[in-house]
Amino acid sequence: NVVAAGLVPDLVEMIVLANDTKSRLTASLVLARISEGDESEKAEEIRRRVLKICETVPQFGFNAIDPMVDICLRSIDDKQRAVAAQALCCWVMVPEYAQEIWQRGADLVLDLCMVDRAKSFDGQWYALQVLSGCCEHVHMREIVARYEFKLDGVHSSTMK
Repeated sequence: NVVAAGLVPDLVEMIVLANDTKSRLTASLVLARISEGDESEKAEEIRRRVLKICETVPQFGFNAIDPMVDICLRSIDDKQRAVAAQALCCWVMVPEYAQEIWQRGADLVLDLCMVDRAKSFDGQWYALQVLSGCCEHVHMREIVARYEFKLDGVHSSTMK
């Protein structure tokens, strides 16, 4: 198992310390891919893997969510934003992670939901999956529905 092999701290470190987009994109993509399940896996198996991937990395004092939202989802590179959303759409299956991801990156997720499809179809699709995944948790539905954000300087709401 890739997660058990201790690869996650190395990937998180690569995301944080990489000074080139390609290295950061590769590390993010590996995290996203190991987070996803396949048809043969049960939801509980995927959830256990996500819990392992997103646990706090002791040497850093933070988990994989922090750099995935703060660095990758904030990136100006559309591929990097799409890959971040790909990982996050798996991680929101855990209620606590969904809340943390929404609190840290709601504006970024909503921005990606509204991007031109021709510019970043994958990014938009995965961002919508993050939004949908957050809403799978009863306690998050009202939080997401009433979220207020600014888009191009115009105040808006997810209720609209």
